[in-house]
Amino acid sequence: MRINWNTFSLILSICSWILFLLVAFFFKVSETIRINMLGIDLIIAVLVIYFSILGLKNIHNWKFALSSLLALVLSILLILSISFILFVGNLAN
Repeated sequence: MRINWNTFSLILSICSWILFLLVAFFFKVSETIRINMLGIDLIIAVLVIYFSILGLKNIHNWKFALSSLLALVLSILLILSISFILFVGNLAN
């Protein structure tokens, strides 16, 4: 069975955004378990970029291209926002 990197990276990107929103709205939960969930989400977003670049090799039509580029853009936006939160401070006071 051959892995479709485009679909895998898009699903992983959406899951990464859902994890980011869950951490943003339920921050107290991640404080009680003492695991830096934003760091884990940042690592997942970097993996999504790697998988979507692998998916760019297998572009046969516009649907594959759109899927891979959408995953790339979503993960780059996520990396920028998580990096801002981790290195500068809070997203909002």
